[in-house]
Amino acid sequence: MEASERQRLDRVTEVCLLAGKIMMQSGGETYRVEDTMMRIAAAYGMQDSQSFVTPTGILFAVDGASPATRLVRILERSTDLNKVTLVNDISRRISRGELSPDEACRLLQQVEEETAAYRPSLQIAAAALASGCFLLMFQGRIADIIPAVLAGGLGFAALIWFHRLVPVKLFAEFVASVVVGSLSVLLVQTGFGHDLDRIIIGSVMPLVPGLLLTNAVRDLIAGHLVSGLSKGAEAFLTAFAIGTGIAFVLSVGSGVPLTVYRDPALPWAGHAAASFIASAAFGILFHAPRRSLIQCGLSGMLGWILYVQLAERIDAVPATLAAALLVTVVAQLFARLYRTPVIIFSVAGIIPLVPGGVAYDAMRSVVENRYDESLPLAAKAFMLSGAIAIGLVLSEVVNPLLTRLSARRRPNLQ
Repeated sequence: MEASERQRLDRVTEVCLLAGKIMMQSGGETYRVEDTMMRIAAAYGMQDSQSFVTPTGILFAVDGASPATRLVRILERSTDLNKVTLVNDISRRISRGELSPDEACRLLQQVEEETAAYRPSLQIAAAALASGCFLLMFQGRIADIIPAVLAGGLGFAALIWFHRLVPVKLFAEFVASVVVGSLSVLLVQTGFGHDLDRIIIGSVMPLVPGLLLTNAVRDLIAGHLVSGLSKGAEAFLTAFAIGTGIAFVLSVGSGVPLTVYRDPALPWAGHAAASFIASAAFGILFHAPRRSLIQCGLSGMLGWILYVQLAERIDAVPATLAAALLVTVVAQLFARLYRTPVIIFSVAGIIPLVPGGVAYDAMRSVVENRYDESLPLAAKAFMLSGAIAIGLVLSEVVNPLLTRLSARRRPNLQ
């Protein structure tokens, strides 16, 4: 009896660790990984379980008559929100008592071995399309859409290729940003492009570490300081690598003409279409489930429309805060409606709000030795990023309150 019980304990532990490993490798939040592992253990009758998750390892322990502790290293991390969703679905089935430990282990192994939801060629096309949309959203010229599409698509292709060649992500991001900057400069010098700044800003947006930023904030909210700070540092290093690559190109090609052209302001329908397509395209870049792409686009579109409308009347910082709050509230509603992790919708939704344009202007001022202008711009970029983070925090605070209120009302209705 003890042997069979020990064997079952080992199997449940394997299921918990495999689920946590897949989620952590695929971009899941630390608190969600720990919660999923403990829910699976509780569903199989192991109430006294503990998990400690960091971006580089998972420690899982089960107390009781047959205590056990196991450690799993996380050697590779990528972005595959489809796998996060699949593991979440398997966890729900386990909680409903539909899967035995052996069945759950088999399904999780299939998820681990499953290929990416989208082919690299489709991701490159999505990055190119998003670059053209961001150019329009950042007040670029319609005539510069094709240069932005070319630079953004080839830059993302360089990211994929160099990351396969050299498994150091920061180096691949640096090279990709150099490719984006070099192509943009070349297109402007040959007369094919016009507004260099807007072309670069739109083309570099697919490289922005939006998932890392979102996960860092959500982990810090949940009290996971180690994971939150490490992911925040990784997001900063990614942004630094991208900025360094662009700054290198600008310093070398300082003779590029900077004549700025502006088309008439983009109408509301244009903003809505561009932000919807860009956010849905980021869903493809993050390997979000296919059934969630429309909701990803809607989350980003609603947030961006609110931001544009408010930015005409108030400062950009409170406008960004209000838009980020709306995005996260909409993401929470979609997550409940479709029983999908909220990160699927929130990470794609906040991408249009990332202050890429302000950060680029600050970096360009440094390259051109205009330090008196760079400091206010850098401070504004920091404040806009903080507004996005506060919007995420407020949503996480409001959501549990609404859950408790709805739970209190149900007994009164019965």
